[in-house]
Amino acid sequence: MLFVVGLLIVGLFIAAQAMTWIREKVRPTTAAEVADTLERFVQGTSNEWEWDDFLTHPLGDPRLEQIRLRCAQLDEEFPTNDQCYCNEQGVDVIRGFISQLRSL
Repeated sequence: MLFVVGLLIVGLFIAAQAMTWIREKVRPTTAAEVADTLERFVQGTSNEWEWDDFLTHPLGDPRLEQIRLRCAQLDEEFPTNDQCYCNEQGVDVIRGFISQLRSL
Protein backbone atom coordinates (compact mmCIF):
# COMPACT_ATOMS: atom_id res chain seq x y z
CA MET A 1 0.00 0.00 0.00
CA LEU A 2 2.78 2.41 0.92
CA PHE A 3 4.51 1.58 -2.38
CA VAL A 4 1.36 2.49 -4.35
CA VAL A 5 1.02 5.81 -2.49
CA GLY A 6 4.68 6.54 -3.21
CA LEU A 7 4.18 5.83 -6.91
CA LEU A 8 1.12 8.08 -6.95
CA ILE A 9 3.06 10.94 -5.36
CA VAL A 10 5.94 10.51 -7.81
CA GLY A 11 3.49 10.40 -10.72
CA LEU A 12 1.79 13.61 -9.60
CA PHE A 13 5.16 15.32 -9.23
CA ILE A 14 6.21 14.29 -12.73
CA ALA A 15 2.89 15.46 -14.18
CA ALA A 16 3.25 18.85 -12.46
CA GLN A 17 6.80 19.23 -13.77
CA ALA A 18 5.66 18.34 -17.30
CA MET A 19 2.87 20.94 -17.19
CA THR A 20 5.33 23.60 -16.01
CA TRP A 21 7.73 22.70 -18.83
CA ILE A 22 4.96 22.87 -21.45
CA ARG A 23 3.71 26.22 -20.14
CA GLU A 24 7.23 27.67 -20.30
CA LYS A 25 7.85 26.36 -23.81
CA VAL A 26 4.84 28.13 -25.36
CA ARG A 27 5.07 31.78 -24.41
CA PRO A 28 2.14 34.16 -24.90
CA THR A 29 4.18 37.10 -26.22
CA THR A 30 2.77 40.35 -27.59
CA ALA A 31 3.45 41.86 -31.02
CA ALA A 32 5.29 44.75 -29.33
CA GLU A 33 7.56 42.34 -27.44
CA VAL A 34 8.41 40.45 -30.63
CA ALA A 35 9.07 43.74 -32.46
CA ASP A 36 11.38 44.82 -29.62
CA THR A 37 13.25 41.51 -29.78
CA LEU A 38 13.67 41.77 -33.55
CA GLU A 39 14.77 45.39 -33.31
CA ARG A 40 17.41 44.63 -30.66
CA PHE A 41 18.70 41.80 -32.85
CA VAL A 42 18.98 44.03 -35.95
CA GLN A 43 20.62 46.81 -33.92
CA GLY A 44 23.04 44.36 -32.30
CA THR A 45 21.94 45.29 -28.78
CA SER A 46 20.29 42.01 -27.74
CA ASN A 47 21.93 39.97 -25.02
CA GLU A 48 23.88 36.81 -25.71
CA TRP A 49 20.94 34.39 -25.64
CA GLU A 50 17.92 36.51 -26.56
CA TRP A 51 17.92 35.65 -30.28
CA ASP A 52 18.44 31.96 -29.61
CA ASP A 53 15.62 31.98 -27.05
CA PHE A 54 13.33 33.73 -29.54
CA LEU A 55 14.08 31.20 -32.28
CA THR A 56 13.72 28.10 -30.10
CA HIS A 57 10.66 28.81 -27.93
CA PRO A 58 7.23 28.67 -29.62
CA LEU A 59 4.90 31.63 -29.21
CA GLY A 60 1.25 31.40 -28.21
CA ASP A 61 -0.09 33.74 -30.91
CA PRO A 62 -0.22 31.98 -34.32
CA ARG A 63 0.67 35.20 -36.22
CA LEU A 64 3.73 35.75 -34.07
CA GLU A 65 4.65 32.08 -34.30
CA GLN A 66 4.69 32.36 -38.11
CA ILE A 67 7.13 35.27 -37.84
CA ARG A 68 9.31 33.31 -35.41
CA LEU A 69 9.37 30.29 -37.71
CA ARG A 70 10.28 32.48 -40.71
CA CYS A 71 13.09 34.14 -38.77
CA ALA A 72 14.43 30.71 -37.79
CA GLN A 73 14.98 29.95 -41.49
CA LEU A 74 16.64 33.21 -42.53
CA ASP A 75 20.17 31.94 -41.90
CA GLU A 76 19.63 29.19 -44.47
CA GLU A 77 17.65 31.27 -46.94
CA PHE A 78 20.02 34.25 -46.78
CA PRO A 79 23.40 32.81 -45.76
CA THR A 80 26.43 34.96 -45.13
CA ASN A 81 30.17 34.30 -45.12
CA ASP A 82 30.88 36.34 -42.00
CA GLN A 83 29.67 35.75 -38.46
CA CYS A 84 26.32 37.46 -38.94
CA TYR A 85 23.13 35.41 -38.68
CA CYS A 86 22.00 36.21 -42.22
CA ASN A 87 22.87 38.60 -45.05
CA GLU A 88 21.36 42.05 -45.62
CA GLN A 89 18.36 40.62 -47.50
CA GLY A 90 17.49 38.54 -44.43
CA VAL A 91 17.88 41.60 -42.23
CA ASP A 92 15.47 43.43 -44.56
CA VAL A 93 12.92 40.64 -43.96
CA ILE A 94 13.31 41.18 -40.21
CA ARG A 95 12.91 44.95 -40.65
CA GLY A 96 9.71 44.26 -42.57
CA PHE A 97 8.41 42.19 -39.66
CA ILE A 98 9.28 45.02 -37.26
CA SER A 99 7.27 47.49 -39.35
CA GLN A 100 4.38 45.06 -39.63
CA LEU A 101 4.32 44.40 -35.89
CA ARG A 102 4.59 48.09 -34.97
CA SER A 103 1.53 48.87 -37.15
CA LEU A 104 -0.70 46.40 -35.27
